Amino acid sequence: MNCTKFFTLLLLIITLSFTIECRRNNVSNYSNYLKSIKNNSRNNNLPQPSVHVSGNCLSNVDCPIGYVCTNQMCIKQVIKRPSHREWKLLQCADKEKDCSKYEHYCRDSAYLDFLKEHCKRTCGYCQRS
Repeated sequence: MNCTKFFTLLLLIITLSFTIECRRNNVSNYSNYLKSIKNNSRNNNLPQPSVHVSGNCLSNVDCPIGYVCTNQMCIKQVIKRPSHREWKLLQCADKEKDCSKYEHYCRDSAYLDFLKEHCKRTCGYCQRS
């Protein structure tokens, strides 16, 4: 199996899994659904993949360079890189959901290392730049 076929198959599987998940969750607005997944994700530091569609096709020859014909659509996977401001905000995000419960431990030396790593924003340990 060559690389193009492999990535085409992989992209098809990803697309189908999102479609099935959307139907299972009665999602009508796919864009808002992806935003909710991103907001609920604990690991927001990773770039978020998306797909760019560029017209219809019957085979890869009908698509622009870099695009693959999948389900009669020319598609290309795009990874959105966060802006500098977004990157700084992501670096300072709390990794735990309930950091506010432990805010009174932020200056306690017994919990300092853990809270600096997992509750940066709540405890005020974000680097200024």
